[in-house]
Amino acid sequence: MSSEILGESNEEYNNLVLNLDELESNALNVREHYIDKLVSQEIDPNIWKNFLEQYEGINLVLKKIVQDANWQLYLNQRNSFNKQIKQVTDDYCIRIMNILCFWEKELLKLNKVDILKLINSKELTTYNYFLQKQLEDKNLSGLNDEALLYDSIMQWENTIINLYDTMIGNYRFSILVDKKEQQLKFHQLIPLLLSDKLEKRKKARQSYFLRYLNDKELLESIYNSRIKQYSLKAKFYNCNSSIELNHKENQIDGDVILLLSNLIDENSDIVSNYYKWKSKQLNLQLSLSNIKEPIYKESIEYPWEYGKQITLESYQDFDFEVGKIVIDIIKDQRIDYRSKDGKISGARCLAYVPDYKPHILMNYGGKLEDVLTLAHEIGHGVHKTLASKQNYLNYSPSLILGEVASLFGEILVFQSMLEQENDVMRKRLLLSKRIESILYIIFNMNVITKFEMNIHDYVNKHGYCEFDKMSSIYLNELNLLYKDSLCIEEYDKYTWLMIPHILKTPFYAYVYSFSNLLALSMYAKYKNDSKVFVDKFKRLLESGCSKTPNYLLTEMGINIYDKDYWQKGFDDLRKYINQLISFN
Repeated sequence: MSSEILGESNEEYNNLVLNLDELESNALNVREHYIDKLVSQEIDPNIWKNFLEQYEGINLVLKKIVQDANWQLYLNQRNSFNKQIKQVTDDYCIRIMNILCFWEKELLKLNKVDILKLINSKELTTYNYFLQKQLEDKNLSGLNDEALLYDSIMQWENTIINLYDTMIGNYRFSILVDKKEQQLKFHQLIPLLLSDKLEKRKKARQSYFLRYLNDKELLESIYNSRIKQYSLKAKFYNCNSSIELNHKENQIDGDVILLLSNLIDENSDIVSNYYKWKSKQLNLQLSLSNIKEPIYKESIEYPWEYGKQITLESYQDFDFEVGKIVIDIIKDQRIDYRSKDGKISGARCLAYVPDYKPHILMNYGGKLEDVLTLAHEIGHGVHKTLASKQNYLNYSPSLILGEVASLFGEILVFQSMLEQENDVMRKRLLLSKRIESILYIIFNMNVITKFEMNIHDYVNKHGYCEFDKMSSIYLNELNLLYKDSLCIEEYDKYTWLMIPHILKTPFYAYVYSFSNLLALSMYAKYKNDSKVFVDKFKRLLESGCSKTPNYLLTEMGINIYDKDYWQKGFDDLRKYINQLISFN
């Protein structure tokens, strides 16, 4: 990462503030220059072009600084200087974005005819899709009142989420540890929730749910308030339902998501049959507490050098250019993989602007999941590198396509690992872990999506949904998925409380189901005609968000309305399971 801005010295801190002051001043000048020119009696595409270019220029510099600040903080969250840099950068970022957001309110003043004029002008060809999205988002119910309403809706949203975060952040979970009653913070409870000891996992889950149940009435009120706020936000954008707001933001037809949801339900026998088989293999009654019990007890370690090499080879075998990108990421030492005190948990690929190379941060622990996490994050790096041909506003892929390269990369690396493994029992373990990961992401995410749809519909129809009703709706969806393959225990109906996305980013879960099914189905297409597929796949990644997801996938020869296309992903999943069973 760049060391020109960040560092533990007053001089470098002062330089950072000077750079941010200059950016803020530039933003104010841009606002002053264009605020009365964007919307006038005669709409001038050249004025909009010049403004958008300057808007992008400020964002390019600002987001580089933000990326650097985030990188330093993620490496060491305990470092007070890193915290200070992050806070200062965030404060400036908010101020600068607030200064520059005037153009969105100006756009609200234009009628559709004027916006179409901008979209169709030759001067704004580069920004065609970006402006098209603004037209689709446009609400025509009012003018000044509209902007005021939107601000009120967003303040309501921020208040709900901040209240939730504050409340949850102060939770302490009561649990017996070594025969002593302890009050644990959530991050201290996580190792117990993930423990390889069943009793520890059960006690940790019970402790988690009991703490939340103490605030049952308050949580009920918070969730109902959020659902009503989200419904109002959807209406503001002329959406007929709450989930339609997500479809609009993701630039995807709701009929496609409904088709996928129904198809997932039609193939849910995969889940129940798999866990019935696993239960017999282990001679164990499975539940959500022990569902991840391995079918083979040996712990397989994959050293960093192995993980790095097999990931590189897998991407190289896929395509020379893609392999070269991966080589550069590794050679330039843009992966921080070692676990260390203060380092943020999880993994992420930082790539905020097209002219700044992606950097990857993870905590490599030598497990299968770590190898696939590396493959996943490098996939993001490949995607962002190829998309760097786009300008800033067309750079970051839509949420619905943002996971395609990373998930496809996981499949490539997993297939390589499976082919290179000669030990039958290890092959079984590899397959079972991979299968269970896919089952969870596709089928359980669909459970969450249907749960959200049901509780949103219930609140919008009846005005309020009680906590116990929410839990019974979730329990019903669990039973529909697992049928009699699992023993659903007393606290399982509260599992939805463990998913903050439901409150913070409603209907986010279907993106996981869509992306994983898309990657599986793409891999089936790749196996049939690798040469043609690779070229089209790279063009998809190079496109960033310059076109709608449907347009880009159609260019690849993929019809997202075709049920048979999606079924190929499920068929491949069944093949994985049959391969696993054949090892008996």
